[in-house]
Order: sequence, then structure tokens, then C-alpha cells
Amino acid sequence: MKLFGFLLLASVLLSCVRNVSEESVDGQEIRFRSNIQDLKPGSLSRVDGFRKGDEVILYIVERESADVVAVPASEDLCKMNYGQEGDLTFADGSEHYYPDGRIDVYGYYWEKEHSEPQELARMNVSVETDQSNGLDKSDFLYVKAAEGYAKDAEPIKLEFEHLFSKIVLNVETETPTTINLEQLVNVKLHSVVTTGVLDLGTGVLTNGEVSDEVVMPKSSNSSVIILPQEIENNKKLFSFQIAGIEEPFEVEVPANNFEQGKEYTYNVKVNKYPGMGPVEMQFSVSVKDWYSEEPYEIVIEKGEEVEVLLTEVAAGVDISKADLYLASGEVKRELKAIAVVDNKMKFVFPRLVEGGSLRLEKAVFYVANGEAFEYYFEDKELKGNNNDEVALPAPKVGDAWAGGTIFVVGEVTGYNETDNEFETNMEGIKAYRGRIVANESLGKLEWCDFKSKGYTKSIGATDKNNGAINTDVVRTFIENQGEDITKYPAFNACLNRGEGWYFPAMNEIKYIVSQLIILNPNIVKQGGDLIDDTTVYGSSTEQGEGTVSDYWRTDRFDAKDNAAIVRAVRAY
Repeated sequence: MKLFGFLLLASVLLSCVRNVSEESVDGQEIRFRSNIQDLKPGSLSRVDGFRKGDEVILYIVERESADVVAVPASEDLCKMNYGQEGDLTFADGSEHYYPDGRIDVYGYYWEKEHSEPQELARMNVSVETDQSNGLDKSDFLYVKAAEGYAKDAEPIKLEFEHLFSKIVLNVETETPTTINLEQLVNVKLHSVVTTGVLDLGTGVLTNGEVSDEVVMPKSSNSSVIILPQEIENNKKLFSFQIAGIEEPFEVEVPANNFEQGKEYTYNVKVNKYPGMGPVEMQFSVSVKDWYSEEPYEIVIEKGEEVEVLLTEVAAGVDISKADLYLASGEVKRELKAIAVVDNKMKFVFPRLVEGGSLRLEKAVFYVANGEAFEYYFEDKELKGNNNDEVALPAPKVGDAWAGGTIFVVGEVTGYNETDNEFETNMEGIKAYRGRIVANESLGKLEWCDFKSKGYTKSIGATDKNNGAINTDVVRTFIENQGEDITKYPAFNACLNRGEGWYFPAMNEIKYIVSQLIILNPNIVKQGGDLIDDTTVYGSSTEQGEGTVSDYWRTDRFDAKDNAAIVRAVRAY
């Protein structure tokens, strides 16, 4: 298969002028392949698929340093043409090169009419509110290929993905003499968000607040495109009418998340038996990857609700609603805003197969005063037979929790220097609070590089009990100084574990080591790295008081560039 490549010119509209060299000396010709064709059904046979000449917008950015991802700017714009076999060629018809450094690539394909975004961090995206003629061509394909491609990448493979969600309404009947599906009218999707703002550099999509009605095709099998969003429980999602029947049909659905690149099919069965009274309506919903021919991943059985009882709830905790995070095999399912009355939850039970069970992995419980707490489960199976019970005893030190092991339970109120242990409040919802230590060590890391600006001064990370405070202080200092967080390896490694993780304070790591007999059994079970009282562990706590380049380790205060073993911590 022949590939096309072309030289970057200096035109603002047709080339990437900010960082990419026009010279080809020792440079690498830029070539691209994409998966765009794979994202359309019947890609090589359908006339409505992507065709040769279709335009793709890319932003190509040269990195200033090999390990720092470059974000796109408007002057990095390159217009591309889509070829017959997945190749992308520069619309200016020239060869393009980039020098020895790495490049990052961002881009999109959008068949809907649109203007070039002025701010790439605030790119307006939307779908039509009238899709009665079928508007699959409104789909938005997005790519973030920030891998730092080097010269030997030939060609660069861009994996585009769908930004929007596809919603399908499939109406069926077993009584065609009374329900004539050829006379469907006023088919609508209700109160969905149709506008949003995309940050092209991060891929984060923020939805608008205005909810619209979307007019759907007048067909028993019709589809529309909307932005990803959450759907509330018992929400009226669809309505339609059938000629000769005065009252509209309304389809209320359980809570759901519409995720980008997913297709949600609602199968609605409507029957009206002559002389047998009111209309009978049933529905189920299934989910699969957009344009995939694979079988449906998830099936929600028609409308039956199940009841689950919460037991062993801590005294003083009045739970009002819950979010459940369920799984069957590798398939994940989230049920949001389930009402809880007298510690009982009622919801539609989603299954992969009829009669199948689900694994409950996590829940977020909301109490009457608006507070919330997370609760994690191990090996908890729900059968959906109205006999399920979920126990919520207060967790204890040494339990597996949220990807780590609990080392303190209760809302921390202080630290007892005499007993060398945390003081906590265990009343009500606070009984479910606490902190965990990661099961894995992050290795031997420096507090900061001796060339960093934080090495020569105390920057205020002096909290002894809460490393999250120190981590925020260091992160703010780095931003204000225009430095890169990689110069602060211990903080960077902890933050890279994900949301909420931080470099622990001195009393946190001291207490973790003191609890090793209780913590290590679960760490072994989870295949982690044992905590050892002979190992020197680092903390985020600076010595301060005029000692500008020292931080506390489990053996002594030491210079910030003297590495120690790091264990990440987070509160829950």
C-alpha cells in the first residue's frame, strides 16, 4: 500500500509553523495512517462512509524536551486529506518533515459544518436537535496521540475515537392490527444535553447545561447522536405517538451513563390486545461499541426491580441514596442516584445473561445532610433475587481498600506524640473515613533534584500529619516557579498513581511502619511489597525553621536530593 508524505510549509492555515522545521536535513518525513475507515459500518462498500478527499484536522507539535508533552496551539494546525486506504496526506500537497526531537499529535474529523476553534482548550461541539432525517454524519472523531513520536515512527498510526454517543430506539409489537408501527409520529428524545466544550489537548469534554429535545426519525428503528452524559433514574427518555391512539407513549429508564463511542439500543415492545384493556409496554436496553458487530455487552432485563438490604450501618448514619459500581467479567456497569429508604435500595438489575449475578466492587453512599462516603467490597456477588444483603461494617486497619491497605480509620483530628498514633473521630459517617497506603513501593526516589528551585529553600511543606497538604503546597510552588514536576520525583510518582494519591507526611509514614504487622498480611495477599522497619522511607515533610534543603526520612532529616523508598498514601 502506497503511503503519502509531504514537507511542512510556512502557511498558517496549511502547516504547523510553531515548532516543526521546514528543512528536511536529518529530519523524518511525516507519514500518517488512521483507523477512520474502521469506525464506519461497511467501510469499503457504503457510499456514506469516509471517502478519498475527506478533510481531517491535525495539530502537530514539536516537543521542546523529550520527556515533556507539548500541548497544541492554533498555529500548529495542519489540514489533511483522507485517502482511500486509511492514509492521511497534507492538503497543501507538499512533503513535511520534523527534526530529531519528538512530536505530539492531536486532531479531529467532523462531518458537521464547523469553524476552526479559536481556543483549543474551549472547542465548541454540538449535535443537531432535529435529527429526523438521520444525522449520523454529525459524529465527531477525536484523536490524542501524545506519545512523543520519534524519527523512527514510520508511519505514525493515529487511533481516532468517537466523541459522541449513539442512541437507538427500536419499537416492536406483537399486535400489528392495533399498533401500526408504520404510523409512528412525534418520536423524540427528551431533556438531553446537545452542546459541550472540548479541550483538544486533554480530551476532556464538558457538557453544556441546557437540555433539549431531539427529534428522531419516524421509524420503528431510528437513531440519534448526543453528547456523553448521565441519565437520571426514572427519567422520561423517549416519547412517541401512533396514529389513532391519542395518548403518547413515554419510556422511563433507569439511571445510566452515556459514554463516548458507545451505542445504546432501547428495545421497546408495545402491545394492545383488542378488548383486553390498556396498552402493555415493556423495554430492555443493550450496549455495545459503536459500529461494532460484536454481540451486546450488557443487557438490562425488562423493567423488573430488585430490592437490596443494607445491614450493619454505623450508628447515626442515615443513608438517602447510593451509586453502585458493578461488574460481570470485564464489563463494568454504574447505577447512579438509587434511592435508599429504611436501608433498602430498589433498582433495575443489569445482567449480562438472564439469571446471572453481578460483582459489587464499590459504592458511594450519600447521607441526609449531603455528605458522602465511599465503600469498597471484596468478592461481593449480588444475585438480584430480592434476598441480597450488603453489610456495611466500619472498615478496620489492615483491610484491603481502594487499591491499598487501611492504616488508620476515622476522621483524623490530630497526632498523639506520646503514643505515636493518630487521633480520630469514629462517630457516624466518620467511622467510614480513613487513610490507606499503597500495596506497592514506588522505589527509591528523591524529594527533589538538587537543580530544582525547591532544593535551595523551604517552600512550606511542613505539615507532619497530612501529606496531601504538603503535596498541594509543592504542586503550587512548581506551577508558580514554572518548573516541571519531574524535578520532584517522589511527588511526581505518587501523583501518577491517580486521583487522591499523595506523598505521605512524616507521621503518616512513621505510623505505617509501626503498623507493619497488621498491614503486611493484606499486602502479601495483594502481591505487594512488604513494609520493613529496617528500610529508610521518605516523607513529604520539610524540616523548615531555616533548614532549607532537608526533609524527614524514617532515619533522620536529610538533604532533599538524598533518595529514600516512597510509599503513596490517600485518604478515603
